[in-house]
Amino acid sequence: YLSVPGTSLLQPRTVATLDPTTGLRGAARPLDGEPGALSLSGDGRYLYVVLGAGDTVTRLSLPSLAPDLTIPLPTTASGAAYHATSVAAAPGDGRIVAVAMQAAGAGSMTVLFDDAVARPSSGAGDAAVRWAPGGDALYGFDGATYPSRLGMKRYPVSSEGLGAPTAFPGLFADVRTP
Repeated sequence: YLSVPGTSLLQPRTVATLDPTTGLRGAARPLDGEPGALSLSGDGRYLYVVLGAGDTVTRLSLPSLAPDLTIPLPTTASGAAYHATSVAAAPGDGRIVAVAMQAAGAGSMTVLFDDAVARPSSGAGDAAVRWAPGGDALYGFDGATYPSRLGMKRYPVSSEGLGAPTAFPGLFADVRTP
């Protein structure tokens, strides 16, 4: 699947299929906002798309690419909007998605959604998220202090959301930028 930006001359502001053997685009779905990050659900039923400035995540049903669900992201107590920086569908259940998000002046948080319902317990400080293969843990990556202290956290996952993380600070401390 491809996230095609509005600046593209071919099928702008769409999500399109891609044949990996031929490299050709297939069906495309026009969207109401600029598509960003994508995540395919582990069961192959859904594709999650970050839209616009990242304040909404849309779920598309596969293979039709029909919009199925919209997940509006929360706002801070002062009303600042959170914007998605990363989205990761759970490996086993296509209805569960993790969203890492940031808000100006409020930092970042990671929330698990069941369909569009947020689980109550969230994580903090993640720029990107990825699931453990079994779906029992979520990894959060801190990109805010790159490269000197880039680290990783492992959150246990429960029906309440994310548990207390195990931190691996400075895991990539020797990474250098050009």
